[in-house]
Amino acid sequence: MKNKEISCQVIQDILPLYEDGCCSEDSKNLVEEHLKTCTECQKLVSRYEEPVPVREEEKEPEVVSIQRGVRQIKRGKVAGFIALALVVAVFFVVIPLKNFIAGDGVTYANLKEIYMARSFGNAIAEGNYEKAYSYFTIEQDYDDLMEQYDEEGIEDSVKEGINQIKNNGFGWYDQICHDAFIESMNEVQRAGKRIKTCSYKSSVKQIYGWTLFFDGELESGESVTLQFDMTSDGIQHYCVMKNFMVFDEKSGEFVEDEEARKLDDDLLQLYEDPCYNSTIFDLLYPEEQ
Repeated sequence: MKNKEISCQVIQDILPLYEDGCCSEDSKNLVEEHLKTCTECQKLVSRYEEPVPVREEEKEPEVVSIQRGVRQIKRGKVAGFIALALVVAVFFVVIPLKNFIAGDGVTYANLKEIYMARSFGNAIAEGNYEKAYSYFTIEQDYDDLMEQYDEEGIEDSVKEGINQIKNNGFGWYDQICHDAFIESMNEVQRAGKRIKTCSYKSSVKQIYGWTLFFDGELESGESVTLQFDMTSDGIQHYCVMKNFMVFDEKSGEFVEDEEARKLDDDLLQLYEDPCYNSTIFDLLYPEEQ
């Protein structure tokens, strides 16, 4: 039988086997010889060579599962990010704004003050008294003192004291406050009453700034309260106190604990406010010596 006598139908029946390489060598030669002259069968061959599009449901189960998993992970990340953003917004915007209106708690307006007060307590715990002193508003205290000179009703003895401080200058005032604070901290250390821990408790808005309260623990083991009068510039005044009032179940009232009261008095003397040191106090109030 000659090649030209082979019909296109026969060749087209063999084409799938030819494309897959599964036909015999004779059949392969037969198809290739026919394709040299038949344009119709050539078109069929070119169609076989085109990639067949695969629909989503026809893909391998593993491939579909992986793609779905990736989409779920992406959706999860977006949802997680949105949830995190909402939490951050509540913590850093809604709650601080509410607290600011109420005048207490952590607000967007007192984060700096809380940070400085905590850093002061940590510096004491580390024994870094120079760093602790840097958190006081010594320069502002000096300026406030100078402004009192022209206030009405101020006593002449106080005016004289302010005038002497002014003549000595800020550098002298700063050095006196610095030395008094360092000596105070050395006394605290010798007494074993140095701050060990310092954690934020609460705050109250004042006209000038904030009053902050921290829970603290001393090296000796006593629990204390640290009070800071703060502005955004630093600590104006502070004290370390012991709660000497205890609840008496028998009477149903708060009564004074004598031992705690003595500890409180000792702490108030040990933790001396730099600006309330004896040198400055004697200049301003000589009649109270």
